[in-house]
Amino acid sequence: MNTAISNIDKVKTTPWADGNSPFAVEYGKMMMWFFLISDAFTFSSLLISYGALRFSSNAWPAADPGFSSQFPG
Repeated sequence: MNTAISNIDKVKTTPWADGNSPFAVEYGKMMMWFFLISDAFTFSSLLISYGALRFSSNAWPAADPGFSSQFPG
């Protein structure tokens, strides 16, 4: 009987074989964490860029004229 391991059998014994993650975490759970982290980075970068623009400007338009024209009172 031939006991040599073929190249295909070697591939099947890798950590990614049969859909097993090497991190011992389910695929869906890992992708959800990637989504949450990327979402947090996206919105934090938007807030940081707004803050940088807001505080680097010498003059910022006042909101009072806009609100008084919309809600006369």
